[in-house]
Amino acid sequence: MPDPTATDLPRWVRVLEHRPDGFVEFAFSIGDPALAVELILPEPAFTAFCAEQRVRTWPLNENREETRP
Repeated sequence: MPDPTATDLPRWVRVLEHRPDGFVEFAFSIGDPALAVELILPEPAFTAFCAEQRVRTWPLNENREETRP
């Protein structure tokens, strides 16, 4: 299993929902996108988080099912 403290591991974000109240629900993982935590942040904080973590994104398909990076 990859070391989650390693700075060279890819960091992944999958947006689950942009809520009408201004929050973003998303899944975040380090190294292995199969292991993720779900988080929620206000849109400005989400944007800052993604920039700080230098994330890669992976989308849900049209049926809101996960795709693999």
